[in-house]
Amino acid sequence: MEKFEKAKDVVFSLIGDFEKAHRRFKYCSSEQGYLACKVSDHDPFVYVNKVGTFGVSSTPYWWSRLSGALLRLVHYLLGPGVPIEMLLYADDLETMGIGKEGRKGLVLAYVVMAAMRAPFKWKKQRGGLQTEWIGLFTDYSRYAFGLSEKRADWLVRWMEGVCQEKVVDPREFVAVLGRLGFASSALPWEKPFLGPLYVWSSATRGQAGRVIVPWAVLAILDWLARRLKAGGRMEEVKWEPPTQKGGLVFFTDARASEKDACIGGYLRVSEDLMQCPWFSIDVDEELAPWMRSKGGSPKRVIAALELLATLVAVKLWGGRFPGGLKGKMKAFTDNRGNSFALAKGMSTKFPLTVLLMELAEELRCLNMRLDLEWLRREENEQADALSNGDWSLFNPELRESFDERGVKWRILGEVQKRGEDLYKEVQALKEEKRLANAAKSSRAARKGKTKVLPKW
Repeated sequence: MEKFEKAKDVVFSLIGDFEKAHRRFKYCSSEQGYLACKVSDHDPFVYVNKVGTFGVSSTPYWWSRLSGALLRLVHYLLGPGVPIEMLLYADDLETMGIGKEGRKGLVLAYVVMAAMRAPFKWKKQRGGLQTEWIGLFTDYSRYAFGLSEKRADWLVRWMEGVCQEKVVDPREFVAVLGRLGFASSALPWEKPFLGPLYVWSSATRGQAGRVIVPWAVLAILDWLARRLKAGGRMEEVKWEPPTQKGGLVFFTDARASEKDACIGGYLRVSEDLMQCPWFSIDVDEELAPWMRSKGGSPKRVIAALELLATLVAVKLWGGRFPGGLKGKMKAFTDNRGNSFALAKGMSTKFPLTVLLMELAEELRCLNMRLDLEWLRREENEQADALSNGDWSLFNPELRESFDERGVKWRILGEVQKRGEDLYKEVQALKEEKRLANAAKSSRAARKGKTKVLPKW
């Protein structure tokens, strides 16, 4: 999609569906015995499955070999001069033709596959400039990609229902969380919001009946439902221009002790640090209510403080892209875990997860990308000095002010104050489950009259 948008290609799509794809190949006779079964112990017959079937792990392997050979054959016969793309997911096929020659190529592709007796469900054949495929919706006229309306409406109804009833079956929650995870492949900005949901789902797994949903989880579900309902099911794809020389590059760091914490960073606009804007902020509980959540020591949340420094830098300098263009920002930190968390787009660690949510929403609103790279501590000495309150290398007149009381958070103000409650509740659930398992093991040992062996 990024390639199409960059070249302003006119793309036409055709969708095909293979009928009974898993039964379109035969197993070797030497392997058929592994697929034999009986209906019941009293049945005298043994049934041997000679073709692919659901529930057997080798079935998708052989279908992928067979279908892959078919699609490669189409490309070989049409040749490299026909601009088509083909995507296959299980038995669902999407083909895309670029321009006039590509549209001709789509017809020829299906002619070739039909000649090879590919078992298409022709009544399901569809296409156009807007297509729905495996629950995803693509609008090639405006280079937009996202969820189908049907799938988005289902998720909205479910999340609104949970927010209204405030209770849910943990098994049902796990199933819907899988659907939300699939949706995040099309809507990457929503992926950080799933972190707390995975944490709570893990803590409640195995509980019988319906359980009360914590406020923080309800807030996230309500946020996602409102986003999808307000048209957030689609995302316009923008190709990423290469990072321009002299673009946004900043360095940040954080310091924490048993009693206090400080963050600092600077925007590199010149090799001369005296010309670079910078900030150095003493972190208090107004800015970070979660700072003392883990045993009361800021040192235990140093990774979150490092990410807070990155977030503050984006808040201060995210709107200063050269020439008003939108593109990538490049940031450096000496916390390697944060670079992994941002690349993955999600974390299940509190309070890191709520900061990732705020950072993702800020970048989405700015229509920008952030490339957070790790560097060694000795290579980040200037930012480290700012986090220690030493700004002798910088111009005091270029110090940026950051009012933590007046800053407009996208979602952080709504979620972070309750995030600690969720964290404590999850820990309590885990402890309760541990004690229940220990008691169950103790009762089983007493019931079995376990004998203590003598010492030899």
